[in-house]
Amino acid sequence: MGILLIVIFVLIIVLFFMLDMSSPKAKGNMGEIYMKNTLKRHLPKDIYHCMNDVFLHDGQGGTTQVDHIVISVYGIFVIETKNYKGWIFGKLNSQKWKQVNFKKQNYFYNPLRQNYKHTKAISECSAIPMSSIYSIIAFVGDAKFKSSNKPDNVLMGVEEVIDYINSVERPLFSEKESLQFLEYIQEVALPRDKTTKRFHLNYVTRKR
Repeated sequence: MGILLIVIFVLIIVLFFMLDMSSPKAKGNMGEIYMKNTLKRHLPKDIYHCMNDVFLHDGQGGTTQVDHIVISVYGIFVIETKNYKGWIFGKLNSQKWKQVNFKKQNYFYNPLRQNYKHTKAISECSAIPMSSIYSIIAFVGDAKFKSSNKPDNVLMGVEEVIDYINSVERPLFSEKESLQFLEYIQEVALPRDKTTKRFHLNYVTRKR
């Protein structure tokens, strides 16, 4: 009887873990970790300085959460990561995009608009001109963009992200300036603690 109870207990834990890992939040976290590790492996550390999961004030009394910021002499790359499967439909100026995975449809906020808020917050808190900030939307799951006229900064897979960053070869800053930007963003970034995360969640919930 004791062994049976242990087996049942273990199965319950495994089932709970599997259900939890299939949640949108867990998938999103896995996609961000994958992107973080990819950037770390493939971008030279002496040229590209990466920050991940950054909370900043949004200038409207709230906060914004940035998945990845890559700071370099070539500009600032701000990456919004989406770990989605299936077909993605979306237009540049649409408020909502659509994911179709078999017979399931899911509408989500236009990530281009979402990342614009991130780039604007970075520009305002660091005095970096918007023209020096590159917005990147990265789908890291097994997704295909099916709408016509896909924006150039909407990328499918981590390889495209690395290629995109490497394709920007015209320096905009000196190395000293890029390090100063890094230090300043680190200084103004909010701590990733429970208080910040709770405030951000409440703020985002109120905005919806």
